[in-house]
Amino acid sequence: MWFGRQELNESVTRSQRVVEEVDGRLNAEYDSKLCEALQKMREEMEEQLRKSHDDTEAFYERKVCIAYLTAMLPVYGEGHLSIMY
Repeated sequence: MWFGRQELNESVTRSQRVVEEVDGRLNAEYDSKLCEALQKMREEMEEQLRKSHDDTEAFYERKVCIAYLTAMLPVYGEGHLSIMY
């Protein structure tokens, strides 16, 4: 099929518009999915950080408590501390 120069230019222009529309839509979808994935990763990391903080805090609270009780052993004797276990 033979196209005239103007028809050919119009066809190329229409094809370019279609490609640009599809490209724009795909870019928007990609950006949206990327933002969702990043938000999910951020939330997961924040949860892991909170859990790590809580675990570390509980660990050191136990250590301080044990150190305090150990230091108090000579003062009160072992009989008084058995209630706390």
